[in-house]
Amino acid sequence: MTRIAAILALGFVLSTSRPTFGPPLLCQPLDIGDAKSLPWGKDPFDVDPSFAKDKLVPATMAILEGTEDPQVHMETLRRAAIYSSQFDEKSAAGTRAYSQALALRLHDRALRAAAAGRSEPVLWLDAGYLIEALSETASRPDIRGQEYVEKACSLRPEEAAFHLAAANVALEHGDRDLARKHYKAGLLQSPEGSLARKNVVAFAQRYYPEALGKGADAVQR
Repeated sequence: MTRIAAILALGFVLSTSRPTFGPPLLCQPLDIGDAKSLPWGKDPFDVDPSFAKDKLVPATMAILEGTEDPQVHMETLRRAAIYSSQFDEKSAAGTRAYSQALALRLHDRALRAAAAGRSEPVLWLDAGYLIEALSETASRPDIRGQEYVEKACSLRPEEAAFHLAAANVALEHGDRDLARKHYKAGLLQSPEGSLARKNVVAFAQRYYPEALGKGADAVQR
């Protein structure tokens, strides 16, 4: 059993009265339609065994730089976190070469843009979301990414996907009030019938159903 599988077995418990699910940033894929992402199968952890280690960073960066859709970024980083953790497991003991290489690239990109006077939401999202996804793996970093994700959301409050990212990260840190705020905002900011609405409802209904109240039921009717 890999460490990723062990995390799944342990689950992510929000309260004793709820079903046990795996952690949201890893275990719940986002629906990105036909958009391109890292190679994957049908299941949440269905990696492509032929995907080479040396392709992880360049392939991930190419996808992120090719789209501004935060949902594609989130799903790509979910997959990248799983790949990098598995690659790290097979590396020399005590090293996190693959996860660290990708995290450094994303942080460098966000900080360079900020230094040049461009505070781009999707760059802050990438830097923070990967860190938070990796925190659910054996390649757990020594820094937090929540503040980066919140920064991204504050720069693009009218876009539902940023609220979804912030809500999921808030749950990771046990801040249910903040998660509720972002799930509700995500529902309000997502057009009916959109992928964003579908993803917000899917995550909220699985991990924090009462956050949406009657709103989630209305979406499904």
